Amino acid sequence: MVDLPIRDIDVTLLRTFVAVVEAGGMTKAASQQNLTQAAVSQQIKRLEMLFDEPLFNREQKQLQLTPKGERFLSHAKRMVRLNDEIWSAMTSPAYQGEIHLGVPCDIFRPYLPAILRSFAQSCPKINLIMHGYPSTDLHQSLEDGVLDLIITTDEAPGGEMLMADSLVWVGLPGGQAYRQSPLPVAFGDHRCAFRGTLGVGIFLWVGVLLLDRWVEQTELPPLLAETSVEVRDHRGALLR
Repeated sequence: MVDLPIRDIDVTLLRTFVAVVEAGGMTKAASQQNLTQAAVSQQIKRLEMLFDEPLFNREQKQLQLTPKGERFLSHAKRMVRLNDEIWSAMTSPAYQGEIHLGVPCDIFRPYLPAILRSFAQSCPKINLIMHGYPSTDLHQSLEDGVLDLIITTDEAPGGEMLMADSLVWVGLPGGQAYRQSPLPVAFGDHRCAFRGTLGVGIFLWVGVLLLDRWVEQTELPPLLAETSVEVRDHRGALLR
C-alpha cells in the first residue's frame, strides 16, 4: 500500500462546506457567509478536487451529501470548532478573578450545566461561584453588592429577557391527586416568583374541576390543601 502525501486543508473551505450543509443550499450559505454564490460553489469544487471525490449529489433538485460527504461532515465540523477554540484561546483577554452568580434552583439543572462548561473553557482563570436563591432574594443581593450577576425567573427594570416559557401543572401519570378533597397542591414558598401567577391559575383550574364534579354529581372539594416546599422537594411531593 502506497502512503499518499498529507496535504493541509483550508479551514475556510471546511467552514463553507458546513454552512452549505446546515443552510440546505449554496444560496443561503452564501448569504450567511457574506459571499457570492459563485464563490461558495468554487470553494466546494476546490474541496471535491482536493479529495478527488464528489461531496454532494447534484442530480437531484436539493443538494444531498454523498456517502463520502456524510463521512467528511463530522470531521469538518470538528476542525472548524477546533480552529475557533484555538483562535479564541489565543486572542481573548486572559480574564481572571472571581464572579458570584445567582440563579434560582429551579432553572439551574435544565439550563446552566452546558453554559458553565462553555464558560469554563473560554475563561479558565475565572472562579465562578454559584448562589441558588429565589429571584426576590437575588435582586436584593445584587443591589447589596453580594452578587455580581443574576439570572432570575421574573422581569426586572434594566434586565434582558433570555427566554420565555410556559408554566404547567405537573402530576404523576395516572395519578388521582386531583380528585382528593381537599385538593393537595405544592407551591414554592412566599419568595417564589411564580406564586402569584400560580395562585390565579389554580383557582381557575379548581373552578373547572368543581364544574366537572358537579356534572358527575360527586362531592365537591371544600378547600385547597396547600403545601409550601423548596423547589428541590417538588418531585418528592409528587412521589408521596
